[in-house]
Amino acid sequence: MLKCTSMDDNVLVGERKIDFLMRLPLFQGLSIPARDALDKIANEYEFPRGAIIAHQGDVATQLYLVRAGQLESFTVDAQRQYTKQATFSAGDWFDDRWLFEQDVHRATVRARRPGRLILISSAAFLGFINAHPSALNSMYPALSRLAQDAIVHSRFQAYLQAGVRRRVGPTAEQSAAMAAQRQDGQEETAEEQFESFTPDSRRVRRYAKFQLMPEEVVYWDNRRSKKILGFQAAVAGAAALFLLVIPPLLLGTSGFTGTVMLVTGGVLGLIPLLVLAVIWLNWLNCYFLVTNKRLIRYENNVLRFKSQIEKVDIDNVQSVSTEKNGLIASWLDIGTAAITTAAQSHVLYFDFIDRPQEVETAIKRITELKRTIGQSQHRASLRRMVESQFQVPNSVTPVVDLPTGGLAARRGSSISQWFRETFGRVERGGTIIYHRHPIALVRPLLWPLLTGLILLLIDVAVVYFTPDLISLPIVWGTLLILALFDVLWVLWMIEDWRNDTFMITDQYIFDIDRLPLGLNESRKQAELSKIENVRAEQNGILPKMFGFGHVHIETAGADSNLIFENVRQPDKVQNDIFTRRDALRTRLARQEEELKRRDYALMIDLYHQSVQQGRIPAHQPLPAIDDMEEEEEEDERPLVL
Repeated sequence: MLKCTSMDDNVLVGERKIDFLMRLPLFQGLSIPARDALDKIANEYEFPRGAIIAHQGDVATQLYLVRAGQLESFTVDAQRQYTKQATFSAGDWFDDRWLFEQDVHRATVRARRPGRLILISSAAFLGFINAHPSALNSMYPALSRLAQDAIVHSRFQAYLQAGVRRRVGPTAEQSAAMAAQRQDGQEETAEEQFESFTPDSRRVRRYAKFQLMPEEVVYWDNRRSKKILGFQAAVAGAAALFLLVIPPLLLGTSGFTGTVMLVTGGVLGLIPLLVLAVIWLNWLNCYFLVTNKRLIRYENNVLRFKSQIEKVDIDNVQSVSTEKNGLIASWLDIGTAAITTAAQSHVLYFDFIDRPQEVETAIKRITELKRTIGQSQHRASLRRMVESQFQVPNSVTPVVDLPTGGLAARRGSSISQWFRETFGRVERGGTIIYHRHPIALVRPLLWPLLTGLILLLIDVAVVYFTPDLISLPIVWGTLLILALFDVLWVLWMIEDWRNDTFMITDQYIFDIDRLPLGLNESRKQAELSKIENVRAEQNGILPKMFGFGHVHIETAGADSNLIFENVRQPDKVQNDIFTRRDALRTRLARQEEELKRRDYALMIDLYHQSVQQGRIPAHQPLPAIDDMEEEEEEDERPLVL
C-alpha cells in the first residue's frame, strides 16, 4: 500500500477527477497531454458501506485509488479464519504492480465507509504509456518496488531516463520494527528509501531486438556460460603462444631466416586469436530468455550473416529436462535445458548455460502463476454469472465526471510511415497484409532488365552504324514490339510480386500466390488457434543489410506449415502472429466458458425453483447422537475378571 500526502476524506464539491489525480505523487509530474489521456482511462465509481471491492483469489489487473471513504482488506486461510491486513483511506492506492504484471488478489477488500474509487486497467494503462512514454519516467519514483522490478525486467525500461530514483526495501532492523508496530496497532512510520538508478541501455536494446511485448516480463535472461568462453580463450592463447614461439625456436631469430620465422610465427599465432574473436562474437550474439509469455532463443552467426529468433509459447511447454555431461560440467554447474513443446518433434535447447536448473524453476513459477490466474478467472466468471442470473446489484456504480477539454494534439502520420506501411505492412479492417520486400524483385527483374539493356544497345548500334536501317518500318517496328514486350515483361514481374501477399486475420493466416490477370491462384491457410511455433530467420548478407527474411510457421497439423518468404522485418511479423493468436485463443476460451457458466447459473436457478415448489424433496439431516443409548451399551457389557 502506498500513501500520498494528507487529504480530506470528502470529495471536494465541483472537483474534477483529473484534479484529484494530479494531487497524488504518482501523477504530479505528468505533462498536459498526458493528463488529458490519463483522464480518459481513469474510471470513477461509488461504493456503499460493506460493498465487496475485490475478492481474494480473483484476477488483479487494475490499479485501485481511493478518492473518498475507507476500505479494509482481509485474508482467509484454509480454516475459514479471517485476518485483517490493511486499511486504505483517501489518497491511498494499491497495487501498482498489477499495471505491469498480472496477478491475483491476495486479500478480500471491503468498504468500511462509503466513498469513491478510481480504477485504471492494465490494458488501458499500456496504451497510455505507449502514447506518452515520458509519463512513466515521472511516475517511476512513486511506484512500489515490485512495480519498479517489473519495469526493469520488461520493455518499459526503455521509457526511463538516467537519474530516476528506484525504491528499495527496508533493512532487517526496520522490518522488525515495523512488524512490532503493526502488532501494537500503530501506523507504519518507516520512511521510504530510494537509490539512484540508471536504465541498462544494453538490456533495452536487447528487449527491443527480440520484439518483446510491453506487458512481457522477463523471468530469466542469460547467455552461454562465460566459463566455457574463458576456457576457449585460454586454449586459444596457449595455441597462439605455441605457434608464435615454435618457429623461432626451431630455426633461430638471427639473419633473414630468423626474420621470416618471426613473421611466420606471428601470422600463425594470429590464427587462434582470430578464431577466438569469432567465437566471442557468436557468444555475444546468443541469448536465451524466459518471459511470462514465451521462451526465446536468439542466435546470430556473424560470419555467415545468419540470425534466427525462435519463440515458443509458454503454454505449449510439455516438459523441461536439464542435463550436465561429465564431471567437469557438474563441478562448474554448466549444462543444457531441453524444453519439449506441443509441436511435433520440436525441442528447444538452452545449451551450455550456467545453472540450467534455474530455467526449470522459472518455467515452473510461470506455469503455477498461469494456473492460479486461470482458476481465478474461472471462479470470478462463475460469480458474475450467478450474480447476473439472480440480478444481484453491483458493488460499485460508475460516476460521471465533469467534462474536460481535450488538450492533446493529434498526431499525423509522416511520409516515411506511409511508405513503410504501403510497401511493408498495412492493416485494413482488422486484417494485416504483408508483401515481399522490394529486394525480392531483384532476381525476377534481372532477365527483363538485361533484355532491355541489350535492346537499347542494339538500338544505339543501329542508329550510329546503319542509320538507313532505322528508317525501315520492319526494323523500327520490330524494335518497338520487342521493347513493348520487355516493358510488359517488367510490369508482369512487378504485378506478380505485388500479388504475392501474406495476411493475418482475427482467425486465420493466409499465404496467397496469385498470377497477374487472375490466371492462377494458390491459397494456403491455417487457423491461428492451431499455430504452435513461429521462427524468424535472416540468412545471408543481403537480408541483414536490408532487413528482410523468412518466417516459418509451424502448426499442429503435419502438412499445414506455412512460410512467409522475404518479408520485411520478420521479427515484427513473428510478433504480430503471436499477438493475434493469443487474442483469438483468449476470445475462444472466454466464449466457451461463458456458455458453460450460463448453464451453471441457469441450473442453480432451476434447482432453487424446484426446491421452493416442493418438486425436489429436501435432504433429511442425520439423526442426533443418543447419549442414553451409549450408556445402556456400557451397562450391558460383561465384566472381565
